[in-house]
Amino acid sequence: GYMNLPDVTEKTFIKKPDHLETEFDRIYKTSDLVSLNESKELYFYGRIDHQVKIRGYRIELSEIEAVLREHKAVHAAAVHTYNNKQKELTELAAYVVCKKNMKLKRGEILSLLKKRVPSYMVPNYLDTICELPTLASGKTNRKKLPVPVTPLVDTERAIVKAKSETEKCIASIWQSQFKLDSISTEDNFFTDLGGYSLVAAHTVSELRKKLNSTITIRDIYSNPTIKTLAAHIDAQRKKAAQNHKKQKAVKIIRISPIFGII
Repeated sequence: GYMNLPDVTEKTFIKKPDHLETEFDRIYKTSDLVSLNESKELYFYGRIDHQVKIRGYRIELSEIEAVLREHKAVHAAAVHTYNNKQKELTELAAYVVCKKNMKLKRGEILSLLKKRVPSYMVPNYLDTICELPTLASGKTNRKKLPVPVTPLVDTERAIVKAKSETEKCIASIWQSQFKLDSISTEDNFFTDLGGYSLVAAHTVSELRKKLNSTITIRDIYSNPTIKTLAAHIDAQRKKAAQNHKKQKAVKIIRISPIFGII
């Protein structure tokens, strides 16, 4: 155990699980992330003690890094948290070093992550760098990673431009929220752009100001693309205008107890 550190010893030297065959009552927890293949060989992915909390979920950064390294073009990978001051949110940022003479396809990376990890573990950013900063021990120095700049979206997707004024307004707000140069009216707020409830709340606030609308977060979940959301907002406006017109057209009738209708 650890000298004069009983709490650390208790956490590190754990009781032997029932399924493990060994003569010892306790085993040492290394905090290494590994997997066992069919040939009984262990694959080492990294440490599992780099745990962070994002949107209420506890996440092991090394798990995301292990999935990134599975891509044929990735030589090394690191994931870190980024405090987005504009949104007042903590987000995930990924960094990769590509193999020599290989080009990274962001759509493939995004597809791989979506298949292997929950949506809340998919990084909001993905930047390609020449090398990962390291400590004297050779481990990745996450504190020295640069500020992320490139949102993780499929850059090869088809871009359908906004047509109506409502679509253009929504597109402008979404571009600002997701820091994108271009956006498609068919992009899904959640599955294509990586949006979630807190980002939706910020977006709704901006939409209410710019469009003078009564839109809610539920409306974005029901209409997750610019095209469908714009149609929904326009329909709301049309209905509100018709109701206002009907109210103005209603004839006010006053009844006198003596002379009847006047």
